[in-house]
Order: sequence, then C-alpha cells, then structure tokens
Amino acid sequence: PTTVEPTTEPTTVAPTTTEPVDKEFTVTAKSNIANAVSQTYSEADKTVTVTYTLETLKKILSGSWTFNYDPSILQFQAAYTDLDNPTSVMPYIAAKGGDMQNLEVAPGEAIGSFSNAYGYDFSTEQVLFTAVFDIVGDYTTDTEVVLIVDELLAGNVTADNTIELERLVVDSIPGDGFTAKAY
Repeated sequence: PTTVEPTTEPTTVAPTTTEPVDKEFTVTAKSNIANAVSQTYSEADKTVTVTYTLETLKKILSGSWTFNYDPSILQFQAAYTDLDNPTSVMPYIAAKGGDMQNLEVAPGEAIGSFSNAYGYDFSTEQVLFTAVFDIVGDYTTDTEVVLIVDELLAGNVTADNTIELERLVVDSIPGDGFTAKAY
C-alpha cells in the first residue's frame, strides 16, 4: 500500500490597511456682541480667519476690545498686527484713519482701541475686527477665539449741531442700537 501525503497550499493573508484620516479640529468664534460660530479645519488648511462685523445707524466715535486665543494652536500672522497695513485687524478703521489706533499683541491676547472725532460710518455692515492665524497646533484640539468689546461709543449730530452720545457697549455689556456678526 502506498500512502499519499495530503498537500496543503500555502495561504496568504492580505495585510489590513486603513486609509489615513485627516486630523480635524474646530475653531469657535465667540464674542460679547455677536453669536458664536464654529468652523472645522483639517490638515489641508494652513490658516484660520475669524471676522466680526458691525452695523449701526450711529457714527462710531471710539471703542476698545480684547481678543483671546490659544497660542499653542494658533499664531497671529504678522501683517495683521500692523495698523498701517490695510489688512490689519481693524481694516475698515485703518482705512478711514482716526485720532488714535492702538494695538498690543502678546501670545494669546491682542488689545486694541480706536477713536475718530468725525466718527466711523457703519451704516452698512463693515468689518470691525479680523484675525488671520497660522495653524501651529496638531489639528486634534478644538479651540475658541474670543472678542470682547469693552467699550463702544457712538454719536450723532443733532439739528442744533450738538453731538448726542450713546454708549453702545459699557464695561463689556452690550446695549441696543447695533448688529454684530461673527464669521
């Protein structure tokens, strides 16, 4: 008798592969004068732009604000910290000039103020503040950017050529008489 050895064919197992997944994170723009909005960014994105607009029938005479962000995730682009640059953080105010424009930037915070005795015309929606950041984080941690308008003073010339003043924002508490949006 002859014994036949069973034969087995070698089997191969295909390696398991997973498609690389883009890392994503969300930036939420908050403010005391506008509703919060969120935007998701992926590794394909290299910058984040946050814009806040203002609209009021009153002339804006002066204002001050504080803006906070996480510097371990976002880094201000230098061009936006130069008030003489028309693409600064206050492009509409920079373009219109004024008596005072001030900006201080430190990691995680920017503080600004402005004034113009003739007033800024925000009768149509205009950019009050914009920030452009390079993304320096690892694209996995959600973050917030927060604009707090500390003071916003408006005025109108009355029929007898006097200026009627109105504080639209007092001690970071917004009043009525304007509309603001975050983008």
